[in-house]
Amino acid sequence: MAMLAISIAGFALATIWLHTGRAWRFRLLGTALLALIPALVMLGANSVRASWDASENRRNSFSRADEASLSRIQQQLKITVVLSPEDPRLTDYEHNVLRKLRRILPRPRLITPPLVARVSLKSLRITTGEIWYEMNGQKVMERSTIEAVVLEQIYK
Repeated sequence: MAMLAISIAGFALATIWLHTGRAWRFRLLGTALLALIPALVMLGANSVRASWDASENRRNSFSRADEASLSRIQQQLKITVVLSPEDPRLTDYEHNVLRKLRRILPRPRLITPPLVARVSLKSLRITTGEIWYEMNGQKVMERSTIEAVVLEQIYK
């Protein structure tokens, strides 16, 4: 949407400046207004989260049954991820679960604690390797990032 707004604004800008009979004041005012319109469109486009899985094997989506079950959830799911940045499970979780959840669930809220040095992690008694799921006042901790296990926790 942002690229489309920029493209259309470019053509409109060319139209304003290539017309030789227009006064400089009109050209400058038109340019200023034209800069405002795509900016507003891009701000609005920032909140649009449309995505489709066009792959043949639906590898970027949950199964149809899981998608139907998840789409019936109206409550907000809060996910707190306490994985260190170098933990390979964090990348797996992002690619295999979170991207799919963001497409289906209404506004899943992902919380990652601030990065803290390992020495202070022990002193603060923060345990890494945990992923907390919270919905409707129920809170469950899981260490696995496997899709089937994550879906089981969400369904609970």
